[in-house]
Amino acid sequence: MDSSAFVAIMNRPESVGVAVFDTDMNSATTHLYCEWQLNESPTEDVPYCTLDLAFRRRMPGSEHSTCQQWPKHSGEAGSAKAFRFVEDVVNQSVLRLDDASERGDVAQIKLILPAVEGYIIRSDIIQRRFLTCHLAEKVVDFSTIGTKVKPFFWNGEDKNALLWEAMHTAVGAIHVKAGDGQDTTDNLRLLDAEMQARLSFSWIIGKPLPKLRLALVDGKGYPHRSTGQLGVYKAAKALGIDLVVVDRDGHWAQDDALASVWRDEFLVCDMTLDDGLPDRVVSALAMSRRPVDAITTYTDKLLPYVAKAAEKLGLHTNPPEAFDISSDKHRTRELATWENNV
Repeated sequence: MDSSAFVAIMNRPESVGVAVFDTDMNSATTHLYCEWQLNESPTEDVPYCTLDLAFRRRMPGSEHSTCQQWPKHSGEAGSAKAFRFVEDVVNQSVLRLDDASERGDVAQIKLILPAVEGYIIRSDIIQRRFLTCHLAEKVVDFSTIGTKVKPFFWNGEDKNALLWEAMHTAVGAIHVKAGDGQDTTDNLRLLDAEMQARLSFSWIIGKPLPKLRLALVDGKGYPHRSTGQLGVYKAAKALGIDLVVVDRDGHWAQDDALASVWRDEFLVCDMTLDDGLPDRVVSALAMSRRPVDAITTYTDKLLPYVAKAAEKLGLHTNPPEAFDISSDKHRTRELATWENNV
């Protein structure tokens, strides 16, 4: 559904309205109705407000005579994502239904709008916070790390401006899962409570996160075996961290085609577990294009070696001896027994 095909009319006062769209489907003009409601921030310290959009094929008793063109998106990354998401949901959930259907199906979308100016702490923050939410059919983020977001503003008068501003400033959206009998009303109400519980903290901050480089020793197994291996890569990308992978020659992350996807640089290192490993890690990092700000690993047996390498590089770390103990169950039990007897 091309956004330029929309035509709209708003005829309700204040923060509630209805829009009527005309779009072509099966070589015939199809009316698409949208009810919308603007919701204020639940409390002063919450950095967002929301706009609810409910799309349906028919709305009995609705009349429209004056139509205005639905505004086109400007081509900006965020607004383009917002328009595309809304159009995809409407296409899949409403417009592709059998025209003879009498179910009155509704596609409900909640746009998440910034209430403050600042920077998103991570580009997938909304998806992360709603991973376990059973009320959400799909959750998307529109923002990119390091890009300043402006607070949503509406003067309360021009309803066309409200929709335009919302689509261009939204930082994310949730497609609400249909309830029993295709009714989303209860789910939408419950989702409001979920949002307050999951997003009532300062996830929009005054300054952008510093640009950092992180060395990851042991790049984990090939992701086709388990997508869980990509967790650290996704987190680094969402936080704007340049990831430098240190691992054996032939590791999957060495592929240059992945450079712009998951990591910034790959450094070859002999990963044999012996006393020389910390020095080999240091030597590998000496070949990096730029210094790293920190070094880490997610493999327990490598923790003491990486801590020693961090000490040699002058980077922050806990004592290697502590990792030696914590990665050895026998020595950990001995320490616990000694402390209990002291």
